[in-house]
Amino acid sequence: PFFKNEVSGIADYKKNEKINFLAQEYFNNRKPLYRFIYDGPSCSIELHESWVKYIYENYSIVKGWAERRWLEFLQKRNPATPAIVAKLKPPIQRDALTSQNKFWKDIFKVLSVRCIYSNKILDIHNYELDHFLPWSFVGHDKIWNLVPVLPQANQEKEQRLPHPDYVSSLADIQHKALETYYNHFQNKKNFYSIIEPYLSDLSLNEDQITDYSYLKDSYRNTIYPLLSIAKNSGFPKDWVYQG
Repeated sequence: PFFKNEVSGIADYKKNEKINFLAQEYFNNRKPLYRFIYDGPSCSIELHESWVKYIYENYSIVKGWAERRWLEFLQKRNPATPAIVAKLKPPIQRDALTSQNKFWKDIFKVLSVRCIYSNKILDIHNYELDHFLPWSFVGHDKIWNLVPVLPQANQEKEQRLPHPDYVSSLADIQHKALETYYNHFQNKKNFYSIIEPYLSDLSLNEDQITDYSYLKDSYRNTIYPLLSIAKNSGFPKDWVYQG
């Protein structure tokens, strides 16, 4: 960009050589970011002292800009891979699932909840929330991908991909939970905050959120392709709970 006018119209394969020459010629008055220094067979890079000072004083800004452009580059070339940011820069500490646990504990007060993997009835004091699609793949804690399960099942599953047969069970328990919350606990503001991730990620509208056929189809249309992508990314597939 320091020599935009000079290289305009030049064939791409000649631009690097031209820029190299211009950086040498105008290093002190045009102040390009760097130039190559040739010393016999060896070569080094000299950063302009003005840019060294700028980068030193604004390092966090420059780093943030560079990382954003890098992530945009990777996401554009890997459109089928979700949450590239979370994969490349995972948080030092995962968020607590406070609101998600509160939602399910409200459901436990009204509904008998079974583990989708073991089919055993769960105890409100002895369950864990499982990321159906592993967190290390999706990179989020959205409630549509969380389901209460036996602690033993969650520990056995780890980062494995559940067998596709479990998707129907996931949709079934999610439908029962949403319907229960709608009938017993919802006020307009709270219910919308609960269902917003379902609406945005599963391509549903508010009228369809408690309709089992719509919800089940949306889960299948969303999760089956993601299971395939995760499998191709190296996640162990077709996990079935052994007890």
